Amino acid sequence: MIHDAEVYSVAFSPDGNYVVSGSADGTALIWLWLPNDLITSACAYIPRSLTRDEWKQYIGDALPYQAVCSNLPIEPEIAITPIP
Repeated sequence: MIHDAEVYSVAFSPDGNYVVSGSADGTALIWLWLPNDLITSACAYIPRSLTRDEWKQYIGDALPYQAVCSNLPIEPEIAITPIP
């Protein structure tokens, strides 16, 4: 089941195992929160990894740039070599 209207609220259960979402039509849904399954599902649909600029914008220095999806390559690091 999915919401038929815009979702306006989301909350995690105290134990971190569930997410509850509430929508404009007055429905509330309870979802089992499985972060590893979520990543696997997302990686099946996205066409590419984050670029280095996107990583810097959304992740920052919290983690080093890396592949989130093992099936997708990451942007190579560009080494600038000075011209003599």
